[in-house]
Amino acid sequence: METSLAPGLHLELRMQIAAALREYIKDRVKVQIDGIDDTDGFIAEALDEKTGLVNEVMTIGNLLTVHGYGLKIEREAAQQAVIGLWFDGPGPATRAEIIAVNEPNTLKVIVPVGLTLGSDYGLVIVTPSSAKGNGPY
Repeated sequence: METSLAPGLHLELRMQIAAALREYIKDRVKVQIDGIDDTDGFIAEALDEKTGLVNEVMTIGNLLTVHGYGLKIEREAAQQAVIGLWFDGPGPATRAEIIAVNEPNTLKVIVPVGLTLGSDYGLVIVTPSSAKGNGPY
């Protein structure tokens, strides 16, 4: 028995609920809002293209692919000094000068040659726009 669609096929459903179900929902279902999602973006993983390792190593001078949400870096002239993807570790943070792919869910950058071999680094993305596309933070 087939349990999934073949690659390239998409299922489309169009449903209309019956009047009795609409009345039941209206009379018995109460909505409680717990809060608003204020996520402005996140890094899900960093893939070192040379080794194929995820969230383990970054090969200096090679391509690093970062996947997540709200990653696109919008460069505004007034804020060029702080905008970008930064490697935060020992010493001052270092910006990735080469960004080969700059998309909302994917960044591909060259790991700067000035990083210290064997040190731990975190990734920080600074951009003036929000992940939801509603202007500056």
